[in-house]
Amino acid sequence: MIALTKEKREELIADCKKAISDAEIYIHWHGEDKGILSLLIRSKIALASLTEVPKVFAWEVPKFRGSSNRVTELCQSNSEGAYPLFTSPPVPEIKIPEYENEQIESIWNDALDEVKRLNGLGE
Repeated sequence: MIALTKEKREELIADCKKAISDAEIYIHWHGEDKGILSLLIRSKIALASLTEVPKVFAWEVPKFRGSSNRVTELCQSNSEGAYPLFTSPPVPEIKIPEYENEQIESIWNDALDEVKRLNGLGE
């Protein structure tokens, strides 16, 4: 799995949209081409993954009152304990700590630890 910064995600979304537009224009003027069709399909898949938003939310609730057995039910997005369900897996976005350029070299390992902490990646 890969993870992206917000800026890189936006850049890739723009690239995918341009690739889709260019491929559709090419197909319109020159007809179908196996390579261009493949590029079009891959770009649409990538764009869907980069822009995916949750379709529904779910939460875990007791199966019966007082039971320790739990079941998953659909719920509202603002329900306590709600988590998103996606129709396709989104590309995760990572957070990067902000440091001055001259600081990076001397604290690189600390920066990596901070990236892991910000993104809940653990060891």
